[in-house]
Amino acid sequence: MEWIQRRTLVALLLATLPLQQSYATDTLAPEPPGEAQPWLCLTGSNTIGEHLAPKFVEAFARSQGLSLAERRDTAPDEATLRFKGPAQDLEAVLRFHGTGTGFAELRDRRCDLWMASRPAKPEELKTAGFRHLRSAGQEAVVALDGLAIIVHPDNPVSELTRDEVRDLFAGKLTNWSQVGGRDGPIRLHARDDASGTFDTFKTLVLGELAISAGASRYESTTELSRMVAVDSNAVGFVGLAGAGQNRALRIRDGDAPALAPTEFNVATEDYALARRLYFYTRAERSPELSAFITFVQSEAAQKLVADVGFVPMTLTSRAVSPRADAPTEYMALVDNAERLSLSFRFGSGQSFLDSRAARDLDRLAEFLGAPERAGTEVILVGFTEIAESSPIVSIGHSTDRADIVAQQLVKRGVVVRHVRGFGPALPITAGNGEPARAKNRRVEVWLRRRAAPVSEPALAGS
Repeated sequence: MEWIQRRTLVALLLATLPLQQSYATDTLAPEPPGEAQPWLCLTGSNTIGEHLAPKFVEAFARSQGLSLAERRDTAPDEATLRFKGPAQDLEAVLRFHGTGTGFAELRDRRCDLWMASRPAKPEELKTAGFRHLRSAGQEAVVALDGLAIIVHPDNPVSELTRDEVRDLFAGKLTNWSQVGGRDGPIRLHARDDASGTFDTFKTLVLGELAISAGASRYESTTELSRMVAVDSNAVGFVGLAGAGQNRALRIRDGDAPALAPTEFNVATEDYALARRLYFYTRAERSPELSAFITFVQSEAAQKLVADVGFVPMTLTSRAVSPRADAPTEYMALVDNAERLSLSFRFGSGQSFLDSRAARDLDRLAEFLGAPERAGTEVILVGFTEIAESSPIVSIGHSTDRADIVAQQLVKRGVVVRHVRGFGPALPITAGNGEPARAKNRRVEVWLRRRAAPVSEPALAGS
């Protein structure tokens, strides 16, 4: 099938009332100059809150003409940033005790923004007032990350299957010789139960199994990584930014090839243990908070993501060899094309894109609008989850989803030349739960240079 073809923030320095009151400011008495007023409150994930969130807040403050006057570490894994402004001082409060602690603070209106290193759970969505928490108006994907399975640099093991990682952390495998390594006891290091990193590990790896009682547990990613780095028999899991001096293993899932947690593999979410990092807010939020959410998804803020060691959502393309088990038609379709560092994904229904997609559609339109990419043709290739339905119906569903992405891109002035669905071919994960199904339910984007820009109007065709 073929297809042819953004309220300036006003008065950021207004004092905000406590969250249970209105944000109206016409009845507020002027505050004495220099007295710090509450501004932003972020709570939740240690993975996000330890390094990335403070950088986001500082950069946003600078963009609004504020300067950092002081950082106070008020308690373990808590900090207050004080900013000087022309009218008054403002404070941002950060509490990063783990993803699981953040939802309660958001729910109880003790904080403005929940930092989460895993998506909101079904039981959280059932809480009164949070039914739409996963919607684009309340959920923002602010960075990408991957769970890195880390070992000491001297450990000869280079890759593991997802099942081996599961059995290893469940205590079923206890010696490195059982996974092709040298004889020696496997010593486990894991994040604590409040960590979103651990939640993600349970979902993506452990499933119904419990983590071994012999595993050492940590609230801090930094401490976990440090302990692995001094023990050649140690293994742990961290976010990409927490690998430190350790070596991350390649992970193989099902019939898909083993992939390292590289920036590109995480950006496309093809890496088996890739994950998204989220900011969640209530449906009602202050102008300051709305502006902050917009800022952290901007190109300027995404550069900070890379500086901290996570994967930004800025776009790149690269030549990628198709998998050996790819259909012949797929190989022909992407011949001489480059893979873009994103895949569009859908919710559990057939026809709606997830909360990340709208911003990604705009990013892609901006990316292709650069003069140096004039004449680039877009190829969209859709896939479904394994055994979604009969093969013929699955191919239809995958084509329909690629079609939806094409329609949205055409609305943004993007010329889409090829749309094709391959059903359940080329699964990137072998799991059966909803996270696995969502990873396989995707639309890849490939780009190919044309000899000349397309001049005819955008049309739907096959």
